[in-house]
Amino acid sequence: MSITLGVMAKKSLGNEILEILPTNNWQFDSDSKYYKQFQNDLVFYVIMSEREKQHFENILIRWNQLITN
Repeated sequence: MSITLGVMAKKSLGNEILEILPTNNWQFDSDSKYYKQFQNDLVFYVIMSEREKQHFENILIRWNQLITN
């Protein structure tokens, strides 16, 4: 899993930000504070995206109810 998170970290953070981070390959070190924070942020954003999807689905359902009634 750390390799996948490392690739995702490189893609999402970009070279500019990665240049200011320590060069100890934090994205492969599961004990690194940067790795842990990135993992926490990633989980948070996935959960928030799911919640947004639920809201949009509810809006669509209510909108369709208004149109059909």
